[in-house]
Amino acid sequence: MNEPATGWLFRPGEALPLQVTAQGARFSLAELRTIVGGHIEAVPVRYAGRWSYLIVNDRGKLEGLRFNQAATEAFSEFLAGDWIAGHALVVERGALG
Repeated sequence: MNEPATGWLFRPGEALPLQVTAQGARFSLAELRTIVGGHIEAVPVRYAGRWSYLIVNDRGKLEGLRFNQAATEAFSEFLAGDWIAGHALVVERGALG
């Protein structure tokens, strides 16, 4: 049996990410939407030496979600001058369903 997928959740106002676990071997779209609070956008990033995806709320800024300083700083080189609002989840490429 496959191990559940894991990811790292960056929450606004918190300096360190929290490890989260999927219900199965991969994160489902429904799980991702619940974690980030809406429609998702997946940004390719490097995290801990591996190519991964940064999953964010596609409409976070429009919805007035809080600035996520820790995630914005951690992934600034991949954001082209942009910033992250709301929760941000980092998962390895194979962890998406």
